Amino acid sequence: MQSRSPSTNHPHPTSAEDIALGHWIAVSAYENLIRGIKSTIPPSHHTPFTDSIAQFVTQLAHLNVGRQTRLPTGIRTTVDLGNISPGYVPCALFLEATLPLLLHCGTDSELVVRGCTHPVSSRSVTYFAEVILPLVRRLGRRVDFFIHSFSFGDNPSGEVLLAVRKADSPIEPFFERERSPLVELKVLFGTNGFVPQVVDTAIHEVKNRLESAGLFWPEIETSLCHAQTHGGIVFAKAEYGNVAVGFERTVTNPDAFVEAAHQTANDLILYDQGDGCVGPQLSPFLLSLAAVATLCEAASGYSEKGHNTVPPRFRWTTAQLDPSTIYLMEQLTHLNNGVPIHIFGNVGTSALIDVNPPETNHGVDDVKPSDV
Repeated sequence: MQSRSPSTNHPHPTSAEDIALGHWIAVSAYENLIRGIKSTIPPSHHTPFTDSIAQFVTQLAHLNVGRQTRLPTGIRTTVDLGNISPGYVPCALFLEATLPLLLHCGTDSELVVRGCTHPVSSRSVTYFAEVILPLVRRLGRRVDFFIHSFSFGDNPSGEVLLAVRKADSPIEPFFERERSPLVELKVLFGTNGFVPQVVDTAIHEVKNRLESAGLFWPEIETSLCHAQTHGGIVFAKAEYGNVAVGFERTVTNPDAFVEAAHQTANDLILYDQGDGCVGPQLSPFLLSLAAVATLCEAASGYSEKGHNTVPPRFRWTTAQLDPSTIYLMEQLTHLNNGVPIHIFGNVGTSALIDVNPPETNHGVDDVKPSDV
């Protein structure tokens, strides 16, 4: 978990356009995202998250109207999620909803986000840094991410910095239908205020559980996460050569840390024994990223630089199709410009998702021979 000391030189809006876009991100998107966060519905089923993504795509389409030769301007601002909505403030979900837009800006962006970095019942910024950002870099984008300070539970005292370099070329296509063999397995244990014996017991629990399923020799990494409140995270990451998946549990009670480690190991084992490629938590982000690319890149002026402006094709299998993915697909396909998306599968089972298939891609089939 990468971190550095808090910076006193926070970026700030530099133009009226930056201020308008930053305000829209901070208020409009997050107000939709925050609804239902405290409910007992699993975070992957939250339609407010998918609502916010669809609104980002719509906003991007509006930004491109009347100026078809350049991308939207990047933003340099600070967003304090604790001031927008009191209580539970998940930085990671906000970053996931924001990133697809920032990846298609014509100038650099630098976004400081303050809020909860490691909530108990939602994805953390560790997942964002360990799974989403490596994928983004693989698709040809340059991003940097730093955790200035941690926070556990519903405490909004955490702070992170996301820096996104301007988009110089179209984003790369994404094809992942079959999972490659396991290359690396590591488990991160980050705590604040937990005694070493609790961490040692949790490590022992994870090793035993993984080895019982034939997953041997995980790399173990422990770290002290300086925060205002006590808490701990167990994050298991598996690298399969072509994809990375991550599973996690965050707790604020040390008595629950060993059980959190056990459940995290179980999640990873269940995925490893399945036949899907992309982890279920990643599909909504991939859908939103593909949709933004579809609406933006064909009208971005990349052709002036000699690039093909046909929207990239995204095609992948997911280990589990959840309702939020179906809902997001429906929202994106009903936009004015429309995003061609095909999903083959049933909720709760593995599925194939295809964005911009050949028949809708202006006759251009950019699928790799090995993907047929």
